[in-house]
Amino acid sequence: MNRLTRNLYVGAYSEAPKDQAVFCVASEIEGQRVALIDGPGNSAQSVEYAVRILDEWLQDSAPAIYLCCAAGVSRAPYLAALWLTWYLDWNFNDALAWIKTKHPPVSINPAHLEQASEILARLRGV
Repeated sequence: MNRLTRNLYVGAYSEAPKDQAVFCVASEIEGQRVALIDGPGNSAQSVEYAVRILDEWLQDSAPAIYLCCAAGVSRAPYLAALWLTWYLDWNFNDALAWIKTKHPPVSINPAHLEQASEILARLRGV
């Protein structure tokens, strides 16, 4: 797990400390609150919901939120980039580039990238 902000870490599910606040979005891991597919097929509504839940967790002043997916290279960094773009008003591509400096194994699925502008518009109420 790699630290992105004061209380946000991103990485693979296997690296997440199970006794902490773990927000896993991997559809292939059972029991997740938000299950996203690593590829096409996620509704804009479900991705928006995931970002909003992540924001709630981060605003609740948790000492650490461990955002993860199965491998930690696509869905988790994608949601982190969406959150940084929305919450901190960053440029999405700049957010991705910055995440890659903190968490180098980033390889966002192209289906997610194609959906990013729609998700951000929904988050911003546009």
